[in-house]
Amino acid sequence: KGSDTSCIPASVMQSLQRQYHDNTIKMLHLSREMSRICEVFAGAGIRSLWLKGPLLALHLYGDVAHRTSKDLDILVDAEDVEKAEQVLTQLGYEAEEEIVLGNWKKKSHHRSFEHREHFAQVEIHWRLNPHYSRSYSFEQLWQRRREVRLSSQTYFCLGNEDLLCYLTDHGARHGWFRLR
Repeated sequence: KGSDTSCIPASVMQSLQRQYHDNTIKMLHLSREMSRICEVFAGAGIRSLWLKGPLLALHLYGDVAHRTSKDLDILVDAEDVEKAEQVLTQLGYEAEEEIVLGNWKKKSHHRSFEHREHFAQVEIHWRLNPHYSRSYSFEQLWQRRREVRLSSQTYFCLGNEDLLCYLTDHGARHGWFRLR
């Protein structure tokens, strides 16, 4: 956009353009999956709050292609986790790990799934972080949610203050690896 790139070697520009193109395709693929899952969840009566992914890119940069994402993170009420897992299984997703006996909902805060055919990854969260005592209830987060329209579909995401807290906590727990 008006900046001089003549000092950047052509091979570097080609590599950046290829990476941008590949990321755009991946984010569009995740957006399509997000739409499909959102519709089926709504039909099954599962309220969902979308964390990160294409909607965060849209919120922060105005374009789903301006951020990378490897998976879709969805927060559901703890009471709906099993129903959400059944829906994902019906859509062709498989859990990446087995449930360990015991009170697994208190010992963890999410489960990971991968699609058998197109390899999209989805994490179902029932808390924002693994610290059970420091999590807001789903109902509290739902009351503060914000709506996002993408194409002709409405999604629900964390409210801005909850999103800031979540992203800060998430980044700290993962050692801010994206900043490297």
